[in-house]
Amino acid sequence: MINFIQNNIHLLTKEHIRIFAKKNNISYTEDELQIVYNFILNNYQELLKGNINCLENIKNSISPTLYNNILNIYNKYKKEI
Repeated sequence: MINFIQNNIHLLTKEHIRIFAKKNNISYTEDELQIVYNFILNNYQELLKGNINCLENIKNSISPTLYNNILNIYNKYKKEI
């Protein structure tokens, strides 16, 4: 799974994030979407390594609700990696 993500991260679009958020009833602003998108592209390797602390970098840039949703989703899916 890690190799798949690493080989395909360049294909990730904001639309993918929109679709995922909608399926999971997650609200965000367009600014937050841009922040999360940039964060994923720049930090996916750290997240794949299990470094959840890197999420602190966006904590103050997005709403607390969105931040908690991201933490919950990360914890849910990291088991599958």
